[in-house]
Amino acid sequence: MIDGLQAIKLIREKKIKFPLLLWGPEVYLRDRIKRELINSYLEKRLMAFNFQEVKNGDLKINEIVNTLLEPPLLSPGKIFLIHLSNYSKSELTQLAFSLEKIELFNTYFVGYSPDPLPQEFAKVINSKGGTIINLSKPVAKTVSDFIKDLFTRAGLSVEDRVVETLVSDKRDLQTLRMETEKLILYAADKKTVLMEDLWQVYSPPEGDNIFSLIDSLFEGKTGKSLRVLTYLTSIGEPPSAILSLMASQIRGAFKTIYLNEKEAGLHPYVYKKLRTYTQKMHPRHLELALLILADTDEKIKSGRGDSNFLINQAVIKVGQLWKTRLN
Repeated sequence: MIDGLQAIKLIREKKIKFPLLLWGPEVYLRDRIKRELINSYLEKRLMAFNFQEVKNGDLKINEIVNTLLEPPLLSPGKIFLIHLSNYSKSELTQLAFSLEKIELFNTYFVGYSPDPLPQEFAKVINSKGGTIINLSKPVAKTVSDFIKDLFTRAGLSVEDRVVETLVSDKRDLQTLRMETEKLILYAADKKTVLMEDLWQVYSPPEGDNIFSLIDSLFEGKTGKSLRVLTYLTSIGEPPSAILSLMASQIRGAFKTIYLNEKEAGLHPYVYKKLRTYTQKMHPRHLELALLILADTDEKIKSGRGDSNFLINQAVIKVGQLWKTRLN
């Protein structure tokens, strides 16, 4: 059994041994391994024909076996990725038995199970000389190499203390990747990423609540807004819900410009705080901010981009908006 990052290295060198069993909770590693397999073993122009992923158990076992036996179309090989957790134990036993008996020619079988390790498949994979890949979060040294690789790919060097701080983060690998890529975007015009850059955008595991995001946004503290935002998304707060509350507060702020406390229908404390912010703003700032949030929400709901990236982008745009002069 090898870990996910070791597997990626072997895949790039075309030294991985099929069939594969991916096992563990790190979805980001699973998806990255899938991309690496496609890049290394398939012709891109024929990918639509020679890559198939069965996510919802919508193929019966006999259909899976028949598909495994089909040769690739005009290509050296094809990849067949099956999410094993969608099948019953008896179905998995049947599939494992079939996989053990058939000979695969240029069809790369990949099975995925988040948890627990399907023992019947582990035995078959081992007996056929394949590879079991553990998708748990790697050990600290491997995580360190993973982070450094992300910076290197972006053409940046990084201070050792930055890597150490990120490695000490106890959250899942996908959150750690997001933190690293956010830092890369922030420091894109630099040669070396320093600790002072990290603290401008890093969201530690201990975060704040949605109202801190609103306050820091109105105060023009974009860095803090992003840190709180990353914490909120990491604990499962839906991006659309965050956008909705942000829009609600901005609409409330707009009311304080033209209406008194009673007319605005806001709590006295909320009215006073929002009015403090809007005294320094032009009404058009708030109108434009609402348009940014509405456009972002529409993109997220229509699937036009990664939701986490879009909401981070919206917060940055609103933060920059306050600094623009309007007549």
